[in-house]
Amino acid sequence: MKRKYTYKKSSIKYQISLLLVLFSMQIYAQNKEYAYSIVDTLTQASYGGRAYDGSDLKAAGFIAGEMKRIGLSPVGNSYFQHFPLAINSIKEVNISLNDKKLIAGKEYLTLLSSPSLQGTFQTMYMPADSNGKIHLIKNPSVYKEIFVATDLSPQEFKKQFNLDVRGIIYLKEKAFFWHISDGREVSDKVEIYLKKELFTADIETITIDLKTQFQTVYMTQNVLGIIKGTRYPDQYIFITAHYDHLGRMGKETFFPGGHDNASGTAMVLDLAHYYAKHPSAYSLVFVLFSGEEAGLLGSFHYVKHPLISLKKTKFVLNLDLMGAGSEGIMVVNGKEYPKYFKKLKKINRCRRLLPQIKARGKAANSDHYPFSQMGVPAFFFYTLGDESTEYHSPGDNLSNVHFSDYEDLFKLIITFVKKI
Repeated sequence: MKRKYTYKKSSIKYQISLLLVLFSMQIYAQNKEYAYSIVDTLTQASYGGRAYDGSDLKAAGFIAGEMKRIGLSPVGNSYFQHFPLAINSIKEVNISLNDKKLIAGKEYLTLLSSPSLQGTFQTMYMPADSNGKIHLIKNPSVYKEIFVATDLSPQEFKKQFNLDVRGIIYLKEKAFFWHISDGREVSDKVEIYLKKELFTADIETITIDLKTQFQTVYMTQNVLGIIKGTRYPDQYIFITAHYDHLGRMGKETFFPGGHDNASGTAMVLDLAHYYAKHPSAYSLVFVLFSGEEAGLLGSFHYVKHPLISLKKTKFVLNLDLMGAGSEGIMVVNGKEYPKYFKKLKKINRCRRLLPQIKARGKAANSDHYPFSQMGVPAFFFYTLGDESTEYHSPGDNLSNVHFSDYEDLFKLIITFVKKI
């Protein structure tokens, strides 16, 4: 009898333990496969890099459809908040050095501020001395029809050289990054990032066929959905990311934007799935911003035209660059809000989640910034690790997104939201 009783007691303990495990799994239910499916969709060529040429509208429609399917309500009468921006775009680009055609996106990038230009032009290398100074070697009028090449950065070069030229070639030994914010206005010269190894001593000419289009007013949109709180429906926590990216550089090259920031978009939607089944005490607003790559334009527009009073917004948690994570996360504004950062660290330590959580101070590097500037407490999380190496390049596709510690980061966010 004693042996039988011991067996029953062990069996009951096992069943209780199993139930606790299953309950814990339900509490922190995340779906990495779903997140990957969102990244896979948004990084397809058919989404065109989610820039301001109609591909942003396609992405916004997809996201709004997901919000509706999940069970989020629109904020107001629509899932969209429209706003205008001015932007240049590259419709076509072909570049050759001497007679050799270059590979767009791999061997060179054309800065988005460049104007349309066709023709063949003389090139001239302008070396810098040991102090980083450049010296004119010809009469200033000669440079007007020349593409000058330099080892200096755009900022360093332009501080010293202000003569009229047809174009500037910035020679890069390491990876170069494209920025759509360059295209908010059009320059009077073509500017190119080029792999330095390609600009050999025998290069005499550059042939360029560049067609650009500047739109003074392009309408894009933020996408918003809400889940009402169970205890404090008139107090709000925002969970945000940006869904836009860099778009296309001509017909052949596009920037998928996997790590930056289909990964953050995917995690926001996965969190929305969780909270649709497990509502928070506070109302949760899920916002996917456009215009981030052009200079945080979507989030700045929102704080100037809030759909929910900023005074009722308790906290903003912004997710960007979620594709890595093997080395934990960085928290921008962690040093600005030490009380909240201390809570975050305590959760992580007690639950043994991420390998580390590091803090930075204030930085205008993602969509948290306009909120904190308006006095709303805000954190920006980005993942750390060497596994997601591509950034602002055509290689930032699905394979660049690893979600290395996705489950633990998901648990950290959910527990932190409870403690706000």
